Amino acid sequence: MTFVSPPSIQDFRVPPGLAHPADRYFRWVDEQVPGVRVQRLDERVAMHLWGSRRPAILLEPSGRDDGVEAFRVIGGFMVARPPGGEFRFESIESGRLRIVLCGFRPRLPKLLFMLTHSLVHEAVMWWFQRHVEVPLIEESR
Repeated sequence: MTFVSPPSIQDFRVPPGLAHPADRYFRWVDEQVPGVRVQRLDERVAMHLWGSRRPAILLEPSGRDDGVEAFRVIGGFMVARPPGGEFRFESIESGRLRIVLCGFRPRLPKLLFMLTHSLVHEAVMWWFQRHVEVPLIEESR
């Protein structure tokens, strides 16, 4: 039986009306996360590690509707068995964004996944939150 990782749910305060948060996230990962390259293949998104030719994770749009952009995990060398979960960007209210990774089926055994990929994913999401989040109190200039 394939291990399914626990859901990763991140909530962010973002500028009201933030358009296309998934595109912004993938562009940010490509530009800011060392060792990760994001490649757009028509509608698909391939995330490569350290110059690998084969994607670590391959995503395909599974829906865009009323503030939700969803991507199905359809392959990659980090995925045990496609489909391997869903990556969702949800505008839950004006100025709020939720990013959810659920049903992810990693290739790594559970303990190794929890000690590596899971921790890296959490760090990247924390870092992205610092990039996109709107501070509660704006500093005066």
